[in-house]
Parts: sequence; C-alpha cells; structure tokens
Amino acid sequence: MSLSLNRRILRVDISHSDGFKLNVDQQLALEVTIEKNCLDPNTNATIVVYNLTDHQRNILITRVSKYNYWYNQNNLDNARAWVTPVVISAGYKINKQEQVNLIFQGQLITAELTSGPPDVGVRLMAITNYFSRSDFKFYQLNSNLTYKQFALWVGKQLNLTVNCNTLYDDQTITNAGIGASNGQGLIAELNQMFYSKTLAWVDNTILNVIDLGDQGIDDELLDYDNFLGVPQYNETGAQFKIMFDHRVTVGKKVHLKSLLDPLTFHNQSFTVFKCLYRLTSRSNEFSVTAWCQQ
Repeated sequence: MSLSLNRRILRVDISHSDGFKLNVDQQLALEVTIEKNCLDPNTNATIVVYNLTDHQRNILITRVSKYNYWYNQNNLDNARAWVTPVVISAGYKINKQEQVNLIFQGQLITAELTSGPPDVGVRLMAITNYFSRSDFKFYQLNSNLTYKQFALWVGKQLNLTVNCNTLYDDQTITNAGIGASNGQGLIAELNQMFYSKTLAWVDNTILNVIDLGDQGIDDELLDYDNFLGVPQYNETGAQFKIMFDHRVTVGKKVHLKSLLDPLTFHNQSFTVFKCLYRLTSRSNEFSVTAWCQQ
C-alpha cells in the first residue's frame, strides 16, 4: 500500500526534570523541519506549532527565550538546568496499527512567536548534543590507543552510543597526547586522523564512524522506484525525494531506479550523506529529501 494513503502520525514530546511536560501531535497544526548532515556534528530541527493554550505558550516563550539562550552560552551550570529535552517522532497508521519511529532527539534552544491571533504560532529551534559546542574536555591519551578505542572514548565524553566500523579500528594513533577541546572538536579530530578515509558524525544519541566509499552504517540496502518528482544527478552523486520513510537517514545505502529516467538510474547504489525531513500535520508536505554519494 502506498504510504501516501495512510494516516500520518507526527509527535513532539517536550519534557524536563522539573516536571514540565508538553505533548503535541497531529491534532494540532504542526510544521517540522529536520536537517541531518554528516559534515555537521549537530542535527538541527525547527518546530512550528499553532494554537497552543495560553499557559503552554507562555511557559515555552519564557523558559526557552532567546535571552536565556544568549545568557547561558557563558554559564554552563545554569544552562544544564535550563535546557529542555525534545523528541520528535513520525510515522503512519497502517491497518489500524501505528508504526512510529524516533527521528530527532535533542534540546530546545529558542522559542519565539511567528504569528498573532487567531492562529498563534510558536517557532521552536532545537539541536542535538547541545553541550558539545561549549563543554570543554581536558584529556591525556594513552600512547598505544587505537582508533576505535579513541572513538569509544569520545562517545563516552559526549554521552553517546558509538557505532564504529572502519578498516582502521585497530590502527594505533601516532599523535596521541595531552589536549583540550569541546565536543565538536573531538569529533573533528576523529575525522582528521584518517582524513578522506573515514567519516564521523552524530545522529541523535549515536556517534557513527564509518569508512568513506561503499560502506554504509549497516548492511541494509533500501530500494526505491517511487519518487516525488524525478531523482537527479548532482555534483556528488544523486538527489531524490520520497514520502517520509524513517529508514532514510545519513549513512544509509540506497538503490535507485527511475521509471522516467531508466538510462540514468539503472542498477546503481548510493550512500546518503545529507537528508532533509519536512513533516506537517495539515498541509501536503510529509517527505524526506536525500543527497547521496556514489
């Protein structure tokens, strides 16, 4: 059955250890944009929600204001108590069964009004692994540390699960020493150790480290021949757009077959390096666009 014929499910769950909770789903007007890029250590999300209650709206605007964001850039202890976790999930209701998957898990950083009455909108900006930007780590590395051991250590510093599978896992790091870096710097250092041969990035709560080239984050190969528009070649490989499928994410291997352009796309596989989710509850958009490397 075509995914477009199934009922959409879109959920935004906001909670905090102080007891604040806000759960919004497709019953309200929701517009969600999530961009994942293997070259960006953090995933960004924008959430626009309309017609919250006055109480809900005031709490969000107060606790996730731009003033708080700017103030807490230089006050980490206060920021840890202020930052509010958010989870975005999406899927479909198929044969009376809900099939919903987590797409984004991060922290809210700003909230602002986007429109006035009668349909009052609030725009929320969120980011994954928020403290990796400003939380510095001082370290002294073992002289015989392997590449995979270093990746595991970086994951531990950032409270991330590590998925490391490269040809260089057992290779000893030759320039290990003493240093200081924020979380983004540690990920950048992972990328620099075997530059142009391996790639490290964060997807929600997972630190992925893979070989560049044919290898993906797992052994699954996704087949697509039903697109929104026509898939196109670009300067790195290919670009395509489909109805939302949670399996399409950075590092996935995809096999594309175009019925309108069979000569260009025939029996070819690509690896996704960037994807853009556009999810709405009341308008037409409920899709993922992927940029791929061959």
